[in-house]
Formats: sequence, C-alpha cells, structure tokens
Amino acid sequence: MDEYKKEWALKILHPANGRITPVMAREISVLYEIRDDHIIRLEDVFIFENQLCLVMEFSKDTLEHLVGTTKVNVKKWMKQLLRGIKYLHDRNIIHRDLNPSNVLVNTSRDVKIADF
Repeated sequence: MDEYKKEWALKILHPANGRITPVMAREISVLYEIRDDHIIRLEDVFIFENQLCLVMEFSKDTLEHLVGTTKVNVKKWMKQLLRGIKYLHDRNIIHRDLNPSNVLVNTSRDVKIADF
C-alpha cells in the first residue's frame, strides 16, 4: 500500500506532572525497536500541549470485538498472533497485558499486537 494512503491513529498519553513515566518510555522504546507484520507500527512521537502523541498505524477493530462475530479468520488470526508473540519473545520482550482488546485487526483482516 502506498505510504500516503495509509490511515494513522493517535494515541495520546498524559504525562503525570509533565514527566514521562517509565511505563510510557518503555512502550515507546519497544515500539521504535520492533518491526514485524503482526506488531502495531509506531511511526512517530511528538509533544503537543503537554501531551505525548504517538502516531501509529490504524486498525479498525479489535479481536475482542470480532471473535464472536466470525469463525472464518480464527485460524489465520491465531497463526499471526503466535508469530507476533514469537517475534517479541525472540527479542526478550514480554507483552504483560495481552488480551483480545489489545489485539487489533486492520482492514486487510490481519492481526496487530498493540498496547505495550
């Protein structure tokens, strides 16, 4: 897909007392470091009005929302999810809050692990 035709999402983080917390720093550094088809892509980070803004690729749905509505893609999603987890574990990264609401599904019906 052409880079300019991609849709992006903003994740807004509100630093406590104007300071970036270790949790925020960890999420940003992990997302900058990893590049995999099944991990949400962090494109940019900027500060606007004392808020930390993360520009990430857009995904329309979550696995939590879709898993009850269709059985067609379940095997495909599980393979992609396991590949994404393997990619993280191979780099000594453990996702500590992996649940269906943190697994996104984009318009191509591909799984993306998010919310580190």
